[in-house]
Amino acid sequence: MHPSAPRPSVLHVVPTARAGGAEAVATTLTARLPERGIETECVVLHGTDGGLPGVRSLGRRRSSDPRLVADLRRCLRVRLEAAPCVIVHTHLGWPLYHVRLAARGLNVVHVHTEHSTGNVRRRPVLRPFERRIYRGLATAFAVSDGVERALAAWLGDAAPPVEVVWNGAQLHGPCHRAPPDGRVRLVSVGSLTTHKGFDVALEAVALARARVEAYRLVGEGPERRALEERAASLGLDGVVEFVGWSDAVAAHLCWAHVLLAPSRREGFGLAAVEALSTGMPVIASSVDGLAEVLVGAGPAARLTAPDDAAVLATAIDAIAALPAEGYRALEAPAVRQAERFGIDAMVDRYAERYRVLTARRVGGGHD
Repeated sequence: MHPSAPRPSVLHVVPTARAGGAEAVATTLTARLPERGIETECVVLHGTDGGLPGVRSLGRRRSSDPRLVADLRRCLRVRLEAAPCVIVHTHLGWPLYHVRLAARGLNVVHVHTEHSTGNVRRRPVLRPFERRIYRGLATAFAVSDGVERALAAWLGDAAPPVEVVWNGAQLHGPCHRAPPDGRVRLVSVGSLTTHKGFDVALEAVALARARVEAYRLVGEGPERRALEERAASLGLDGVVEFVGWSDAVAAHLCWAHVLLAPSRREGFGLAAVEALSTGMPVIASSVDGLAEVLVGAGPAARLTAPDDAAVLATAIDAIAALPAEGYRALEAPAVRQAERFGIDAMVDRYAERYRVLTARRVGGGHD
């Protein structure tokens, strides 16, 4: 950093401390940016702080609580007492909306990371409102080219400057697991929501039952009960395990032979990259964002059409049937592809952009 350049002060805002990819990105940046000389904090709108460093909760019961606008304005005023300019970096819908209101009249640079190619809030009736909200951003970041295209299509000429910054995943290192020997252990990692497509995964597991030793779903969410009932109706008791939220994702990845990522939409695919980093093959939907992450993995990634349980089951069968040397040959291309998406590259890129945005706002002019 230039010796006379102002030191960036960044406030990340997310709905909760522990949920999915967006929250993981925000809390990772909060933990790692101080190493780059950037002051940072992460505020969550509801729930607890999760015991994470640099994270605090505003303690509301839901992200839609209108009192959060006043809460966030107080947070921004406190930070502005110690810094000439504050960058507030929002992730997901409610933080975006609340901060646009809370930051009015304050010397705040508002940036936002778009994490999805198909946000559920994108309904025609909301488009004029969202165009106005996004138009006021200094910059929007997209986690993949697919997300950038989707955002541009939604906003049209109201789109702010948009930059693609690939997400950074935790790279665990090869596990050197034993080959499947005819039957595979499967794992999926992610929030239990409709767009993750885990209902399709359960159907595929039922179809490929003879080739499946066990299937773990690691994550929590509103669809858990429905998925549990679906697993039972498919006769998968004793095969499918719902782990819930876990801080030990690497252990579950190393336990498994294959990651299933049957998403109906996906902005990036953190779980897929983490799985590749252990040397494990991935079977995933060929949707924007997720397909971009996997396209360079060669035979270690098998892309299937979303909502097609039969094709997914065929892909499971194919990996289970691989000879030992064929399965072991997938490790090297998997690890190579994962290394493109390490955390350091993401943190460095955001740190660079924060410095530029801060310098521009306070007049330092150091790009």
